[in-house]
Amino acid sequence: MREALDLGDEVPVIALDARNRDSVRDILAAFMDFVVQQRSGGTARRSWELAH
Repeated sequence: MREALDLGDEVPVIALDARNRDSVRDILAAFMDFVVQQRSGGTARRSWELAH
């Protein structure tokens, strides 16, 4: 997929099953973590780190 779309290594590629609600939720959480990390210069904590 990465090669077909010519995506760089800095762009996460994550598999999901859009028919599965939990899978979609997990991808959205991962996407939001990625956006926050990019906007904060990598200094923000990921959501699963905050829960522990």
